[in-house]
Amino acid sequence: MRARWLVALAPIAIAAPRIAHAQEDVSALIKLVDEQPAGMDRAAWKEKRREAARKLVASGDKRAVPVLMKVAASETFDIIGETAIEGLGTLGDPQAVPTLQQIEADPSRDAGQRTLARKALAKLGAKPSAAVAPGGGGGGGS
Repeated sequence: MRARWLVALAPIAIAAPRIAHAQEDVSALIKLVDEQPAGMDRAAWKEKRREAARKLVASGDKRAVPVLMKVAASETFDIIGETAIEGLGTLGDPQAVPTLQQIEADPSRDAGQRTLARKALAKLGAKPSAAVAPGGGGGGGS
């Protein structure tokens, strides 16, 4: 009987360190996206930051939502902005809706980012902002 318990608990003992490591990785990735490490040049940081943002989205960890919202709102000329916008839709946290609506409705934003924001809002089950730019609607009413 005792052997059965040991066999049953073995997967838990093996998974616990991996879970703790994954949580630690998410925190490190968030920090990397949020601030440039001392001693790392800007070009290297931009590359590492983009990869960190992709990993955060892939992690599915909702702790990434605030930093991705910040990036989505502020990065208008770098691919990390698109990664963050798509990631907010993928992570599925409704707190991202206002940020995505602002991006979607901002005529000064790149059309591609606005489209990504619209798609992310759809994934979240939210409607585009009320201030949709002319020509952005279909033919139907609400």
